[in-house]
Amino acid sequence: MAQMLHRLLGHIKNVPLILKRMKLSHTKVSDWQVLYKTVYSALGLRDACRSLPQSIQLFRDIAQEFSDDLHHIASLIGKVVDFEGSLAENRFIVLPNIDPEIDEKKRRLMGLPSFLTEVAQKELENLDSRIPSCSVIYIPLIGFLLSIPRLPSMVETSDFEIEGLDFMFLSEEKLHYRSARTKELDALLGDLHCDIRDQETLLMHQLQCQVLARAAVLTRVLDLASRLDVLLALASAARDYGYSRPRYSPRLLGVRIQNGRHPLMELCARTFVPNSTECGGDKGRVKVITGPNSSGKSIYLKQVGLITFMALVGSFVPAEEAEIGAVDAIFTRIHSCESISLGLSTFMIDLNQVAKAVNNATEQSLVLIDEFGKGTNTVDGLALLAAVIRHWLALGPTCPHVFVATNFLSLVQLQLLPQGPLVQYLTMETCEDGNDLVFFYQVCEGVASASHASHTAAQAGLPDKLIARGKEVSDFIRSGKPIQPVKELLKEKQMEKTMGSRGRSGLPLVQAPYTVLLLPLETSHQDPGARSFFLWLQRMQALEREQDALWQGLELLEHSQAWYEGRLREAQQQQLRLGALGENFLTDSHSEPGSPQLAQIQKVNICLQNLIQGKFSPHPLNKDSSCATQDWKGRPRKQNLWQQQELTRQQKGVIRPKGEMAQPGYPEGRVGPTRV
Repeated sequence: MAQMLHRLLGHIKNVPLILKRMKLSHTKVSDWQVLYKTVYSALGLRDACRSLPQSIQLFRDIAQEFSDDLHHIASLIGKVVDFEGSLAENRFIVLPNIDPEIDEKKRRLMGLPSFLTEVAQKELENLDSRIPSCSVIYIPLIGFLLSIPRLPSMVETSDFEIEGLDFMFLSEEKLHYRSARTKELDALLGDLHCDIRDQETLLMHQLQCQVLARAAVLTRVLDLASRLDVLLALASAARDYGYSRPRYSPRLLGVRIQNGRHPLMELCARTFVPNSTECGGDKGRVKVITGPNSSGKSIYLKQVGLITFMALVGSFVPAEEAEIGAVDAIFTRIHSCESISLGLSTFMIDLNQVAKAVNNATEQSLVLIDEFGKGTNTVDGLALLAAVIRHWLALGPTCPHVFVATNFLSLVQLQLLPQGPLVQYLTMETCEDGNDLVFFYQVCEGVASASHASHTAAQAGLPDKLIARGKEVSDFIRSGKPIQPVKELLKEKQMEKTMGSRGRSGLPLVQAPYTVLLLPLETSHQDPGARSFFLWLQRMQALEREQDALWQGLELLEHSQAWYEGRLREAQQQQLRLGALGENFLTDSHSEPGSPQLAQIQKVNICLQNLIQGKFSPHPLNKDSSCATQDWKGRPRKQNLWQQQELTRQQKGVIRPKGEMAQPGYPEGRVGPTRV
């Protein structure tokens, strides 16, 4: 019975569109055929539903409301319309024995060729002997004409004139004339073709009026047939995929689902893990779901919404058990339909959806929010999400049933939501197996510890180098440390700034270690190509050594900075201990020049001054803090040529920056006490 109903429903088409074209007199030939099949299929549905139990309201409505008007419409269309001829000529054609006048004109039109042949033979007897043949043709809207082939002697238009004939036109090397006999045929037979089409169009208009007069029953047929089609589809899905019958409980505040499944995802995935849902009562009205990326949070939200919706429209649901309470609306922020015509950004569309939920959701509403706030700045998105949830929690018992899936772990870590029975934290269960992350797709209580975005990036095919760098930057941000640049990139940037993108000879710099190449013994040193290459290689090696020296200098500066900070703290402590013997003591004319306090202060200030100017003091305060003869690890430092020259200049006089003048009241070469 179900298969027969499916087959009959397959012939019921879009009847309202056909009726609309009938009102506008734009009916197509195919519309009559579609309407004919639709009406006869509706009659078959009526007969089938009359044999089914009348206790079902839909069957009873179809059996009663599919009245005899349908039979009348089907009989009219079947008796009047010639479907085969209409499709062949692409116009409305009436069947025989409907209108005697139309049948007579069609008979004349059918016998017209043989009759016109006889008329042409008589016309040829009266024409000039030079004309070999002629024919009488019928052209709609013009009438009957005598057609004569064009002779070679007929060159000019004046040559077309024939006595007793009226020239009409030249077409395809044939001359068309109107004779006395053709005029008689026009008066006797008239324009048969146009007359037939006009009368058939009139019959079609009368048939349209009969159908439109019964349009209400056709519209009702489509309404009831669509309902039957939906219920048959839901019943087939329930039988094929093992759905269960839900229970509706108006006293229940929320929904209860035992081992629910997503109706589409379970057909696409090899294995699908069912999950249970219970909201309302002591289980909390707001569910905050966290978990790694691709762990199934969005599927869980959609699954809850679809099962609730299917139960409310009368369908079986993909779950072992389901009890649905009084749900007046389902608000979602799951999918953003972007369009240029809307003139809205993705985040603005998300805000519109959330605003509808905030302004219209009641205590009986179901609200599903997935990743709200990710379309803007992280801090702003997190703040908006927290504000929306706190708004609903402030409603207390009138709070709607809210499911929120988010990757904002700070929502829980920063305790942005108040604690209470209304909030329940859920997460998607996972397990780390070495470097792999195993998803169980199972909902459990708790909060996720990380989003594991790097694992998802690896599954998407990002290079391992990028994933490792992403983890490194993430660790820096999470620990509050400054982000350190990649040393290889920093080294390349330093070389580009120092030497440019090309060497001094114009050849490109190759970022690779150079090895010493010996020319073959038989190669002449006078060979310009070999000599040029050898000189270029030497320059490259020199540049590489210079680059390594610069890199080592950068590392030395980092260690020197740490040493400088330590010495600075020691100097500050010494100045604090000396108290009144501070920097003003240096300018006191009554102070004894050889006092030990004054000498100590002068040493401290000179050392600080040299440190700020970037120079190391050649006279360390003590052995332990020497900055001239030992490196940062306490190893003996080798003095290169530059350092020796620098010491020579320092022995002659204290170096001060270019353009800096000595302050009054201090010896030449000093800039005064260092201000810390």
